[in-house]
Amino acid sequence: MKELFFEIYTEEIPAFEQYKAAQFIKEQTEIFFKENQIEFEEGDVFFTPRRVAYYSKKVSDREPDRVEQVFGPYKNSAFDSDGNPTKALLGFLKNKNKTVEEIEYQSDSKGERIFCKESISGKSIEMVLQELFEKTLLSKIPFEKSMKWSTHNYTYSRPIHSLIVLYDNKVVPITYHNLVASNITKGHFILNPEKIVIDISSKYIDKLKEFQVIASQHERKEMIVAQFEELKTKFKITPIIDEELLAEQVNIIEYPTVFVGTFDKKYLDLPSELLISTMKKHQKYFYTLDKSGKLSNHFVGIANVVKISSEIIHGNERVLKARLDDAEFYYKEDLKRGLEPLCEKLDSVMFQKSLGSYGDKVRRVAQIAKSLNNLLGFSLDPIFIEKTAPFIKADLLTGMVSEFPELQGVAGAHYAIKLGLGEDIADAIKNHYQPKTVQDDIPQKPLSLLFSLADRLDTLVGGFIAGLAPTGGKDAFGLRRVSLGVLKILIESSYNYPIEIYFEEALKSYNREDSQLIEKLVLFFKERVKFYLRNSFEADVVDSATLNTTVINRDILILCKDITQFKKDEHSNQLLFSVKRISNILKEKLLEQLPDVSEEFLKEKEEIDLYDWYKKHLQILNQYGSEKKYSLFFENALTAFDVLERFFDKILVNDPDEKLKNSRQSLLKMVYTLLNSVASLEQLVIQKK
Repeated sequence: MKELFFEIYTEEIPAFEQYKAAQFIKEQTEIFFKENQIEFEEGDVFFTPRRVAYYSKKVSDREPDRVEQVFGPYKNSAFDSDGNPTKALLGFLKNKNKTVEEIEYQSDSKGERIFCKESISGKSIEMVLQELFEKTLLSKIPFEKSMKWSTHNYTYSRPIHSLIVLYDNKVVPITYHNLVASNITKGHFILNPEKIVIDISSKYIDKLKEFQVIASQHERKEMIVAQFEELKTKFKITPIIDEELLAEQVNIIEYPTVFVGTFDKKYLDLPSELLISTMKKHQKYFYTLDKSGKLSNHFVGIANVVKISSEIIHGNERVLKARLDDAEFYYKEDLKRGLEPLCEKLDSVMFQKSLGSYGDKVRRVAQIAKSLNNLLGFSLDPIFIEKTAPFIKADLLTGMVSEFPELQGVAGAHYAIKLGLGEDIADAIKNHYQPKTVQDDIPQKPLSLLFSLADRLDTLVGGFIAGLAPTGGKDAFGLRRVSLGVLKILIESSYNYPIEIYFEEALKSYNREDSQLIEKLVLFFKERVKFYLRNSFEADVVDSATLNTTVINRDILILCKDITQFKKDEHSNQLLFSVKRISNILKEKLLEQLPDVSEEFLKEKEEIDLYDWYKKHLQILNQYGSEKKYSLFFENALTAFDVLERFFDKILVNDPDEKLKNSRQSLLKMVYTLLNSVASLEQLVIQKK
């Protein structure tokens, strides 16, 4: 096996697109090798904005030879009545260059079919690579947008300039439209755009360094982080590494060199979030902290050069100053105008065409929040809730949020404090957007929590009313994400209400009653609950915990944990087997009203023992269930396993005697109902132990 190396050199491709392309190329190359039985050692992929390269130390030089069965006609149509070959057989043999003596037979449902064995030589690595590039690497990378250029009749994210393909350090002359593989690439497109001959694959990274290109994305990241560390000593500042921004910067440069710029300290009077957003989102800079841990007036940028000049630093400072001047202007203008006039303008801003304006939305949210206030026992002043509602969306109309959309909520909270609206309103404006992900904390203040829940419930119910319910991979209104916010709030609470109660309260704000819509919402939400819980628990555990309840709170997490522990018990399989057996015996009778057990029909010891177990454990299991002491429930439920086993060993449930049969079926149903009163044990998978 020999070395394989290839590089696709292009115009500059956006960071995230190039990252996806690199992952695709590595994954699909190695999948292609496996499918074609090419032996290989797992390779590495390297990428910069202008190139993606793949290198493997060991790749075999061809596919293995193989023998295949080639099928012809069935025997009854291959020979005539005298046993002579028919035209069908002769044609098959001629086509495969075989004789009658070489044929074999294989039986299937239609009879005996003729086949012969054909030796097929494996394709060379050159042929395999031609197929790889033609069918996959240059035609199927899932870019968000692709383009054509010049007169070439193929697409890629950006124009391809050259292609290197080397096997055993020799050029493999792959062709694709106007492209012909060679061993030539280029250096840094500004600093050293000379042609580079790659004659030794393993020296690719070192060779490119001579031309100011750091081909390894991992090495570029290490260079940046190391330079950040140097700044701490040199400038007495701490650059804050934002991993998302760092990943983007790593992927948009070929030779990273860090520099420090400065801005006027007067801008530190602006909200810190505004400063950070201006630096990060608009200029791709990292903010820094001073020795006291406060935001400093230094920023860190990364240039695609070897040496930083004063022109680079001053140029970036000028650009940032212009952005900060804009931010300062919007901030001051917003404060002059205030938030109350913007509350009045919410009626002129569309929320969704079927659901009205933002003014309509905040009125609905206020009504839902007041209902939740009573339902959840917060006892906040309803008038205060109604007064606050318009403020939570007012900053959407500010200049700052118009320019920096990521600051919605944050901007409004700053303005609320500055304008004297109070901490509670400020917190509600900012934190009603939380949680944005399941990792985020939920709002801590009652007013903020009410608005967070009410806002999401309004969007969920409204989305279903407007016909925007998610289908398959489509979720135009983002309702899956919204539902996870509701779920996160409920699952960290002790509110003991079915989810349909929340949806019904939200639906009232639309002046509607619609039981079918509520059913659809509950079904949708339960699926989101399962999706969330399956990140931490096995699927059967989640199904067991959620099947018979729509009450979602922190108890569902405890229940899943205790079911998981129950499954680990050495006797759980025996109990689960008996539960499933009861279900198979009774079937639809589980849903029917069966007569009470009559002790006079309990004749055998095993059925008497089972009835005694039921009477002994009925009260205690119901108590543990109602008190949410699930571990104790399962501990006591497990004592039924041997009683049930003895029962099934000795007792014929469907006895010819109708009275005996009814009594035994009733007894089993009572036991089944009790054992499944906390979770549906029937959903649990019996495991090998």
